[in-house]
Amino acid sequence: MAIELQRGDASVLNELSCELGGVHKIAFKEDIKIFNGYTYCTESCIIRIYSKDIVYDLINKNVLPNKTNKKDFPICNHLFFEFLRGFFDGDGCIYINPRKQISAKFTNANLDFLNYLLKEIQKRLSISGSIYKETDKKYILMYYRKSDVKILLDSMYENSNCCFLNRKYEIYKSYYGSPA
Repeated sequence: MAIELQRGDASVLNELSCELGGVHKIAFKEDIKIFNGYTYCTESCIIRIYSKDIVYDLINKNVLPNKTNKKDFPICNHLFFEFLRGFFDGDGCIYINPRKQISAKFTNANLDFLNYLLKEIQKRLSISGSIYKETDKKYILMYYRKSDVKILLDSMYENSNCCFLNRKYEIYKSYYGSPA
């Protein structure tokens, strides 16, 4: 099993490695990517875990590979916001535009999954988001009302003493202060 993050998030992999006994080394790499006619360099860090027990435990918890186009969303009800925070760390962003307006968005190729999240978030938090099609294989679930973004982010970071990307959390904290 491998987990790859952008280089700036290496501390997350360091924490994971420590939790697993410090036996898994973190590697750094650079890749040249070509996307939509643009060529750019990415820097990332990667940890490889060679443990059948860990992999089977993750599979038993419904952490599966290649889940982008799956129609089943097995999320534990009581862990919804923990799941959402993890998904946000991987495929979300907080954006503050030059006029100091904030938005939060989730990007995914699976429109059914984003519709599921939209309905769950609406049901749990009574806030409104919108889904936009960016390309044939890219959809965005977006929250752009300042009060809705605050409710969403507060719910994701509330009672989370660990397990989130600091760079996104720091943007949230700098805009709103600490979670409610």
